[in-house]
Amino acid sequence: MDYKNEFFKQLKYFKQDRSYFNDYDWLDITSENNHPKILTRMFKMDLGEGIKSKILIPDPVTGEMKTKDKVMTNSIRNIGIVIKSNSKNYKEGDLVYLPASKVFGEDYNPDFITAYSLSNSNLEPILPEGFRKKLPMIEINYKDKKIVLPWNKIETEFDQLTYLFDEYDILSSYKL
Repeated sequence: MDYKNEFFKQLKYFKQDRSYFNDYDWLDITSENNHPKILTRMFKMDLGEGIKSKILIPDPVTGEMKTKDKVMTNSIRNIGIVIKSNSKNYKEGDLVYLPASKVFGEDYNPDFITAYSLSNSNLEPILPEGFRKKLPMIEINYKDKKIVLPWNKIETEFDQLTYLFDEYDILSSYKL
């Protein structure tokens, strides 16, 4: 796969797809303390078969050496589309650029680390079904800004990509 061409192909499709914009008509994004708000859906690139690797690395939690055999099939990028905005600088349909360090990669779920710390005591944690040991960095850094559609019974993949950012969270517009 030619990554660069595939990236722009998928990004153009992402920018044109506005089929979900009306799902957020209920959301009132009036400014608090004159901080403009921007409702944004993050771009998630489909990598197809993905990137496969077999590397022996120490697990940061247990310290055990483990094989890293990860098949990445998609990747959240630090570009999003504005669904709704009360900012003078960003309007509906604009692409925006966020800090890569707050979006890329993944880290251990803070709740998992807390639960795992109990495993060395007499208490053995019982994790709920579907509990994720690791979370994307965007979910860790912006968890209080995530927008979940209230009528969804469970959080969807699209809920995990939709955030109500303050204007200062955004670095710039992204020109396609």
